[in-house]
Amino acid sequence: MNNDFTFEPYEKVLVRDSKRSVWVATLYSTYVEHNKTYKHKCIDGCAHVYCIPFKNNEYLLGSTKDFFMPKKGDVVDCVSLSNSCIYPRVFHHYDYNKRMYVVE
Repeated sequence: MNNDFTFEPYEKVLVRDSKRSVWVATLYSTYVEHNKTYKHKCIDGCAHVYCIPFKNNEYLLGSTKDFFMPKKGDVVDCVSLSNSCIYPRVFHHYDYNKRMYVVE
């Protein structure tokens, strides 16, 4: 899983060390440049292989499901906040500042 996420200290994140591990919520501390495998250190002092934003990925907490990032042009299901209906939309990009998908 390659991603371009950058995190701020104390930001809520989900972490795990293998694709068989469950996602665990924690707070981010720092990026570890000298370690090629465990690059994301959290406030508990542990470093992890996989690290994604907690926001908009809450459904992964406690599961072993894979994190999925659509590609530009992919059709994605979007839930309307006003009526909870699901509408297909075309994925444009991921806004890393707002931690949300931007669709057309």
